Amino acid sequence: MSYAENGVEALRALDLGLPLCLETPLAHRLLECDAIVDRVRARGLPVQVAEQNFLFPIEAMKTRLVEAGVFGDVLVVENDYWGFRYHG
Repeated sequence: MSYAENGVEALRALDLGLPLCLETPLAHRLLECDAIVDRVRARGLPVQVAEQNFLFPIEAMKTRLVEAGVFGDVLVVENDYWGFRYHG
């Protein structure tokens, strides 16, 4: 399947009531992205996009350190894209 089909297939799956873990790009056309978001909201289905760096173990550890107050008050956080040098 080409990435141009991502949106169409996501919408089909949502119509079936399926929870989704989507890869980027979410859809080929902005209208399809909007339709996906609208359908998710309307149906209350759990959906995640796969490139969420907060799930990486190192990022989860950083979050826990910040929450524990190890660094004091954190005002700004910057990501250096250490993982794959790619951002979809």
